[in-house]
Amino acid sequence: MENIENFFQQANRLRSFDFCSLPLTASQKCKLSQKAFFFRISDNTIGCVCSASFEYSSFEETIAHQCATPNDNWQTLNVPVPSPCTEVSDDLASEAFRLETFRTFPDSDNADKEQLAANGFYFDKSPDHITCYACEFGLTYFSLSIGNAIKAHAAFSVYCEPKEKDQNHTITNFLNSEGGKHLVEAGYAQTSIKTVLKQRLSQNLPLTVDGITQDLDHMRKKNKEDESVITTIENLNIDSSITENRDGGLVLDLLNQAQIENENLKESKLCKICLSEDASMAFVPCGHFITCETCSSTVQTCPVCRKHIDKSIKIFQ
Repeated sequence: MENIENFFQQANRLRSFDFCSLPLTASQKCKLSQKAFFFRISDNTIGCVCSASFEYSSFEETIAHQCATPNDNWQTLNVPVPSPCTEVSDDLASEAFRLETFRTFPDSDNADKEQLAANGFYFDKSPDHITCYACEFGLTYFSLSIGNAIKAHAAFSVYCEPKEKDQNHTITNFLNSEGGKHLVEAGYAQTSIKTVLKQRLSQNLPLTVDGITQDLDHMRKKNKEDESVITTIENLNIDSSITENRDGGLVLDLLNQAQIENENLKESKLCKICLSEDASMAFVPCGHFITCETCSSTVQTCPVCRKHIDKSIKIFQ
């Protein structure tokens, strides 16, 4: 059982909702954390600092729970997320955390706050000032409408990718969670877990331990089948007498073709510069995926299209 005192801090309560499988919006996660709720990934239940635990049925029923912790005492124990934000941290990669920094933001409705948080902004300690956590682009909100504020961000920070950073933050949080540690202890490689997490996030699937385990087992099975096919082809000893058979020439051609395709498959994964390590870096903006991490740092233009490389992104396979 978790240490309830850890959840006296609202930031910890919000973190617990980062990878929950419940159909909750960022706004609902904020409201639940404000009411002393947190999410238990171990059994997909909602917990409360009063030690209550129950199955989630709806947001309305959950928020109606009467916490047994005395209100006066809770006001002393509770450590809310600072609004405005007083310290830049990795938690800002969570949309719900960014939204909570807008709790005391002046003269703005909830829809505006939600849209700003969804686009990477948080309310920082400068008066009426908002900042993108991913690229640190900041402006005074009241000088622009919300639409123009988002357009200005897009214009001045062309390669800012808050959504991608949100995803990486969620993956890191999951790996550090009870569920993530359980999967690693069960023998699954972190790289495989990350691959499955990225796939489920891109498909808006819940990050449940059971679902991720099924995906990992399916991945293992597929990899073993692929390895089996490659090994079988490599170990084939072609009897010279096969050419004497009526269909021997056709069989030999098919086997040779399979061996050639197998070699091509292996070569296609190699870095086109060193030809020893697997390719793992994609170039921006052209998107070509041809070098390993070491070789990517040695080129300024793409060897394929000759376009200038603004940055390289690591691809996990």
